[in-house]
Amino acid sequence: ESQFMGPALLQEIRESPKLPALPDVALRALELTEQNRSTTSLQKALCQIISLDAEIGPKVLLAVNSGFYKNSRTITDVDDAINVLGLRAVQILVVALSVARAMLGQKVAGFDSEAFWKRNILTAAAARALAETLRSPHIDACFLIGLLMDMGMLWISQLQGPAYAELLARTPEHEKLCAAEFAALGTNHAEAAGALAQRWKLSAILRVPMTAHHDPASVKSDSLRSVSELVCLAGRLADVFLLDRPTETLCEVRRIAHEQFKISQIKADAMLCGVGRSARDLATVFDVGVDEHFSYEAALERAADDNFVAETTMPGGILPTAIAPSERRRAKRISRDGFISIYPRHGRAVGSPLRVGFNDVSAVGIGLKIVGPMTGGTEFIIKLPHGDKLVPVIYKVVHCLPLGKGYYRIGAEVIGVLRENHSQA
Repeated sequence: ESQFMGPALLQEIRESPKLPALPDVALRALELTEQNRSTTSLQKALCQIISLDAEIGPKVLLAVNSGFYKNSRTITDVDDAINVLGLRAVQILVVALSVARAMLGQKVAGFDSEAFWKRNILTAAAARALAETLRSPHIDACFLIGLLMDMGMLWISQLQGPAYAELLARTPEHEKLCAAEFAALGTNHAEAAGALAQRWKLSAILRVPMTAHHDPASVKSDSLRSVSELVCLAGRLADVFLLDRPTETLCEVRRIAHEQFKISQIKADAMLCGVGRSARDLATVFDVGVDEHFSYEAALERAADDNFVAETTMPGGILPTAIAPSERRRAKRISRDGFISIYPRHGRAVGSPLRVGFNDVSAVGIGLKIVGPMTGGTEFIIKLPHGDKLVPVIYKVVHCLPLGKGYYRIGAEVIGVLRENHSQA
C-alpha cells in the first residue's frame, strides 16, 4: 500500500488545488532571473514588483536593517537595499517573505505550526551562516533552501491529516523522520518538498537540495551535491537548538563540520552562537515567536544537564573527546553540577584554581562560562580523566563572547598535555 501511496501522494502535491500556488510577488521576482536585461533594468523592475505589494516593502527594510544582514548603516529604501546587498539577495528575500506570509496562515489540526516555523527559521539562519563560513557562491540560495526544505511536512500534513500528526508524535527526532515517513507513506517530506518545488517551477539550485537535504549523496552534480550537503548539515545545526537532549547531535555536528567541511570545533562553536543571534533577528522579521530555542547557550546547558562528559581516549596522544550515550555509564564523568576547576598558566608557572561553568568538551576544544572576560591567547590547565588518573590538558583561549550580566562564553582549543612531573596543578 505504501509503495503505491508514495507516487500518488507526490502527484497530489504537484496538482492538488488544496495547496497554494507560489505567491505572485515571489513568482514575478524569480522570473527576473530568466530575463536577459541590464542590472539597472532588473533593479528597477524588482523595485516596481515590491512597490505593488504594500506589505513586502516594509518587511524587506525591516529585514535588511536587522542584525541578520549585519549592515553597518541604516538602509532607507528598497533601491538602497539592492545597492548594498545585491540584486540576488533582495530577490531571494522577497521570495522568502512572500512564501512565509502565505504559509504561516496554514493551520492543520494536530500539526505544531509554531515548532515547524522555529525549525525553518533556525535552519535558514544556519544555512546562510554555513554558506558564509565556507564562502559558497550560493549564500542567498542556501538561506531560501533552509527556509523551504521542510515544507513537505506541511503539505503531507494538509493531505494526510491526523494520520501524519500521529506519525510526527511517534517520531520526535527530525533526523529519523524520513525513514518513518517512507515506511508509512512510501515517500517522505524531502521528496514532498521536491514535488512542491516542481509545482512552483523553482530552479535546480533550489529544487535539488530541497529534495535531497536528507540524502545529499544521491545528487550526481558536484555543485548541487555540495549545496545539498551544506543544507543537510544546517538541518542538523537546527536540531542542536531544538532537541531537549542535544548532546549526541552536537557531537555529530562538530564531527561532520570538521571532517567534511574542515571547520574546527572552535569555529563551529562561534558560528553556532551567531546562528542563535541571527535566528532571533530573522524570527522577528517573519513574525515567529522567539524563545530559549534560539539560544546556543541554552542548548549547551541542556547538553550539560544531559551528562556531557569527557574522557581522554584519543590514540596518538591524550586529548578530550565526547562519550556516546551508550558508553556513559563506563565513563568517568566531569562534575555533574556543571562546574569545573581551571588553573591559569603563565609560562611554566601554574596559578590557583578558578571555579567556572562547564558547557561542553570535544576532541579539540572546550566551552566554559566565566565571570569577567579572558584575553585571547590566555592558557589554562584542566585535569581530565584518563583511566584511573587525572591528566592535565593545556588549553588556549580562542574567543571570548559576552553573555550579559558580567558573564562570558569562552572557547578554548587543546594545545598540549603536561607530563605529571611538569605539572604544578
